Amino acid sequence: MSWEGGLRAELVPYFRWIVQVIQYYDRTARVSSGYRSGAEQALLYRRFQQGLMPGPVAPPGYSYHEYGRAIDVLASEQALAAAGAQWQALGGQWGGNFRGAGKYDPIHFQA
Repeated sequence: MSWEGGLRAELVPYFRWIVQVIQYYDRTARVSSGYRSGAEQALLYRRFQQGLMPGPVAPPGYSYHEYGRAIDVLASEQALAAAGAQWQALGGQWGGNFRGAGKYDPIHFQA
């Protein structure tokens, strides 16, 4: 299944665009996560709590991934920061801007 599956249809063009922007800065960039079911989010959250994966990971019911409104992109920090600024300029939220809340998550883009 494509990373676009389960995302809100009206947001897919914007997510495609931000992925292209990130790939402009880092040709190796790839989407690692899009939509997640509540069960998938619960599993990730448990693994995070057990120290088996890096975070942050939102508890089930609190992740924009569960509502088809977020993607995670693996790329260089410089590419993510440059794209994050552009995403925010369009009104999106970028996880690299969550530093103060202890939720620094530069791979996370949500609408």
